[in-house]
Amino acid sequence: MPGLFSSTFLSGNFRNKIRDYISCFCLFMFGLSVNHAYAGPGIFINDGTDDGCIWTFDKEDYSPIGDYFGNTAPADKDSAGRNSPASVKYHIPSIQQLGGAATLKCLSKDRDTQTDRVLFYGNSKEQGSISLTLGGELFVNNGNLGLGGGTDTKAMRIGSMATLTGPSGLRSLAIGAGEIATVASGDDAIAIGTAAQAAHVGSIALGLQSTTELPSLVKDVTINGIKLSAFAGSNPASVLSIGNDTLKRSITNVGAGRVSKDSTDAVNGSQLYAVAEQATLGWNLTANGTDKSRVSPGDTVDLSNSDGNFVIGKHGTGVTFNLAPDLKVTSLVAGNTFLDTNGLVITGGPSMTVFGIDAAHLKISHVADGAVTATSTDAVNGRQLFAVSEQAASGWSLTVNGMDKSRVAPGDMVDLSNSDGNLVLSKHGTGVTFNLAPDLKVTSLVAGNTFLDTNGLVITGGPSMTVSGIDAGHLNIRHVADGAVTATSTDAVNGRQLFAVSEQAASGWSLTVNGMDKSRVGPGDTVDLSNSDGNLVLSKKGKDVTFNLASDLKVTSLVAGNTFLDTNGLVITGGPSMTVSGIDAGQLKISHVADGAVTVTSTDAVNGSQLHRVAHTIAEHLGGDAHVNADGSVIGPQYTVQKKRYKTIYDAFGGVDENLANINDILHDIESGGGIKYFHANSIGADSRALGTNSIAVGSDSVASGEGSISVGNGAQASAHGSVALGENAAAPDANSVALGAGSKTSEVVATKGTTINGQYYDFAGDAPSGTVSVGDKGAERTITNVAAGRISVESTDAVNGSQLNAVNQAIENLAAGVTENDKFSVKYDRHSDGTKKNSMTLQGWDSATPVVLANVADGVHKNDAVNVSQLKAGLSTTLGEAKAYTDQTALQTLDQANAYTDKKFGKLNEDIMATRIEARQAAAIGLAAASLRYDDRPGKISAAIGGGFWRGEGAVALGLGHTSEDQRMRSNLSAATSGGNWGMGAGFSYTFN
Repeated sequence: MPGLFSSTFLSGNFRNKIRDYISCFCLFMFGLSVNHAYAGPGIFINDGTDDGCIWTFDKEDYSPIGDYFGNTAPADKDSAGRNSPASVKYHIPSIQQLGGAATLKCLSKDRDTQTDRVLFYGNSKEQGSISLTLGGELFVNNGNLGLGGGTDTKAMRIGSMATLTGPSGLRSLAIGAGEIATVASGDDAIAIGTAAQAAHVGSIALGLQSTTELPSLVKDVTINGIKLSAFAGSNPASVLSIGNDTLKRSITNVGAGRVSKDSTDAVNGSQLYAVAEQATLGWNLTANGTDKSRVSPGDTVDLSNSDGNFVIGKHGTGVTFNLAPDLKVTSLVAGNTFLDTNGLVITGGPSMTVFGIDAAHLKISHVADGAVTATSTDAVNGRQLFAVSEQAASGWSLTVNGMDKSRVAPGDMVDLSNSDGNLVLSKHGTGVTFNLAPDLKVTSLVAGNTFLDTNGLVITGGPSMTVSGIDAGHLNIRHVADGAVTATSTDAVNGRQLFAVSEQAASGWSLTVNGMDKSRVGPGDTVDLSNSDGNLVLSKKGKDVTFNLASDLKVTSLVAGNTFLDTNGLVITGGPSMTVSGIDAGQLKISHVADGAVTVTSTDAVNGSQLHRVAHTIAEHLGGDAHVNADGSVIGPQYTVQKKRYKTIYDAFGGVDENLANINDILHDIESGGGIKYFHANSIGADSRALGTNSIAVGSDSVASGEGSISVGNGAQASAHGSVALGENAAAPDANSVALGAGSKTSEVVATKGTTINGQYYDFAGDAPSGTVSVGDKGAERTITNVAAGRISVESTDAVNGSQLNAVNQAIENLAAGVTENDKFSVKYDRHSDGTKKNSMTLQGWDSATPVVLANVADGVHKNDAVNVSQLKAGLSTTLGEAKAYTDQTALQTLDQANAYTDKKFGKLNEDIMATRIEARQAAAIGLAAASLRYDDRPGKISAAIGGGFWRGEGAVALGLGHTSEDQRMRSNLSAATSGGNWGMGAGFSYTFN
């Protein structure tokens, strides 16, 4: 009997009425003991209005179709013409041949006794009586399986009586066994598994006691001040839960998901491990761009100096770089001044070398009294010349730092000026103002055989100029300009001045600043020396005036090569900048980034090694030979569908589509008379066996031996309590676990409470899973796509998708770029060929062939301070110490600020990496989420749906097939889902009679 067709039971030919009325409801893949639809005593149909029924059967040599209206078998032909030879083939069976009292076999209350037969019944007075009904439910195997629907909600309930009588939402589906109802009360919701509750619109509760919640919008997440956003799937429409607050499940054999900005694929543990591994690779340390060394997390970097020119100190996480009080260098260039082992040379000015002193037609001041004898080679000063002079001016005396007392005679002019641009002098009337220039240029100290300190300048084997006097080293002092000739003058005088004695002048003297705005200062006038910007401290003791740099300097800007510092911040031309507008890495990398802390509150940057480890972990969990290359790129998995291998999910589903096309061809053959319409099982294997209590077995050689287990597919095995095996040769030997897909196999559930990375232990949420969901096996993994963006927190058990991992990658890359740029402009020690540090530090600017100039050096204060050119000209004693004090202070402030900034950024980077590591490992532990199943209702379409879900650390997977006939009268679907070792399975069927 190829199939029976149903329509409204109306008048007409009896045989046609019977054929139109009878509909074969096949229990597709359920493995029930009904055998074939045309075998056994028969099929009985009762409309519920009386005890009569329509019947047909095929037993022994009888194949009749008839109707009953009493307690006995009908006669060959009654007065109404029923059971006539035209409608009954051969002869009418007896009551005994029918299996007993015929009327009892037609009553709905007799459903428990239906053996080797199918009973259809319904109330024709109620809504939906025109369609084929099963009394509101399908009752099979004494209550082990029930199918029920709600005409008011268009919902379907499959399973126990508790589930059949439970509430339901519009178009919802509930599948569950046991005494506790499985409820899908949300519209378009799906609940599969004992006591599963899907109470929200479009939600899916998959597995024993799984419950749903409202979906969470995860548009962005902020970790220690760093905001990660632009997640794909950030606005999920619904939730799929495979557990509850206390019942968690793990998902195994997950294929590697795509990691990109738009990816909603679930990532597995191997991908997450790869990112974590990359994030913990540490950073590289180089000196002058060479001799790179790996600094791993926990390693120590020793900052040292080998030539004694730098003093390095550490305070907590701060490192201080100071110039040593005594510097030793080969040469020193300060503007036009050059200092090396031969001595001191000022281009266009004086020089003092091993060859002698050349004043270059300029004055030599602060000359002590020289010996005046017939054999003396000492230089004589103005005071000595004045003693010889017969005329003396009444004028006034001018001294600097208690030395070089000069007589200013009437009519003489004192020109106060600055030659290196570090002082700005101005005169107002008889008042003179000394200010530091806004942009300062400073210098430093020792070169070869030339030694400069607070005592003065000494050239080994040559001249010296110290507080004890000037020793020309038995060399000539040439080109000495005319010195001041006064009673207190300490200027050196030349032979011309000694030969001619100056005339007395009483007309006073002139005062100028930088050669401008000359004013006459007469005898008895007062000259007021002051400072207006606070950068210069002037003091007078008696007739002595002291000029000192202020302890705290204030300037408009500072230029050092390509580096410019002003009130807006620090800018390096063609490089990074740190201003009030923020930090710009200048399109350069941040390298040598230490592992950042990966915590829920971390703001550390993560490095490439941490991200590589996370990607590696995800790739491992995705399986399918997915792995991470050394450059961080991820090689995707390969999947097998029906013994064919596919490299992408799209191609894998293409293989599924091809198999569905084959199914469609088979269905077409069935409709053409090749078998039972719409449903067919083609197998010659052994029968399925449901051995466990409340178990279901479907398919050839399928065995469900565990209590409450479900086994669907040829050779599928569900042998543990609550286990589910779905697919050919799928095996679920572990309690509450699910093997989903052909060849899938579960393994013992493993509780992953945390992990240790580089000696640091991290706890995970969802660390007590009750079962495992496997979507493949080793070497045959599968990917899960369309995963909504999961919440990222320390308690979250949501799955994360590829776009969220991609956002972490971008954050790490941006931070790494900044660290690389900082490294380019850091001060580094020289190294030996074996990589050890030298006690030297070489400064190298844009041009490696040009020496580096230290500009903007203030006047030194203390004994070992650096001096600038101005101080060297004005006096090399006290001025030298003051310059060093300012240099130390300025260097300390600059390095403290730079170190504080670097420490802050490295600390933030470390926290971010730790946060990323924890979040990524949580994602690997909690599984993934997928959308609910959806079938194609268009005529003649056979559709397949697959989905996975995630909620609070647990995951689930659902599979389904749906079919709509060409005339749209018949619709059917088969679905199976699992979570935490508990499986639900359902089939739906509807037929429209008009």
